[in-house]
Amino acid sequence: MLQVIKERLYVWYESIKRQEKDYFFLSLLIIILFFCSFGFYSILSIFDDKMKKIQKVKYKLEEFYALEDKYNISLINKRMYYKLLQNNCVPLFALLQKISDDLLIELNDLQENKRVILESTYIETSVILNVKNLLFNKVYSFLEQIENNDIGIVKITKLNFKLKLKDPLLLDICIIVSTWSKV
Repeated sequence: MLQVIKERLYVWYESIKRQEKDYFFLSLLIIILFFCSFGFYSILSIFDDKMKKIQKVKYKLEEFYALEDKYNISLINKRMYYKLLQNNCVPLFALLQKISDDLLIELNDLQENKRVILESTYIETSVILNVKNLLFNKVYSFLEQIENNDIGIVKITKLNFKLKLKDPLLLDICIIVSTWSKV
C-alpha cells in the first residue's frame, strides 16, 4: 500500500514542469515556515506566561522576606521592652517633680492610680497631672522630657489641653503619665 502511494507520488512529481516544481517547493517551504513560526510564537507566549508567574512569585517572596524582617525587628523590640519591663521601677512622682523643677513648672494637682493589667504579672502606675497657664514651648519641653527620660519606660497615655481665652499663648493641660512594673 505504501509502495503504491510512493510510486504514484513519484510519477506525479516527474510529470510536472520545472516551474511548477519550484512553486510546489516554495509553497511547501512557506507552509513549513508558517508552522515553525506558529510553534515558535506558541513557545514564546508560554515562556512569557511562565516568566510573568515567576516574577509574581519573586515579588511575593520579596514581600514575604520584608515581612519576615519586620517581624524579626518587632520580636527583638518586644524582647527588649520585656527586659526593660523586668527591671522597670520608675518613681513617677520624683521624675515629674525633677522635670517640672528643671523647667520651672509648678505642679499642684497630682493623683496616682495603680491597676493590675489583666492576664499578666504587671502593674500599671499612672499619675494624673493638671497644670495651668503654661506656654506652648514649655508644654512641648515637658512632654519631651517625660517620654525621653533615661530612668525607664514612661509614656504619656493621655493628653488634653485647653487654650485660654484671655491669653491664647497659655494652655491648661491634663496629662496621664504611665509606667509599668513587675508585680
